Amino acid sequence: MKYIFFFFLLLFTTACKDKTSPDSLSDKLIKTMSIYLYKQVNNDSSKVKYRMEEVSYFAEKNRYICDFKVRMILPGKLDTTGIIRAYISKDF
Repeated sequence: MKYIFFFFLLLFTTACKDKTSPDSLSDKLIKTMSIYLYKQVNNDSSKVKYRMEEVSYFAEKNRYICDFKVRMILPGKLDTTGIIRAYISKDF
């Protein structure tokens, strides 16, 4: 009986861990930020385009603190590169 209890305890503790790799997490964070920028009320994607180049993040208990390196592209003007800081919840 003891062994069955420990087997299920081991099974539940390993099954509940987050199995996302850092690369896939970075991709998910970049995708989430891109969706957020393009869904803004006054965004016209024919005039302004955003390209996320990289992300650095720090995981807290309930959220990620992210710094995105973003290239903003305007037709007929020079490209601008900047950094956007965002707080993204862990449930995206």
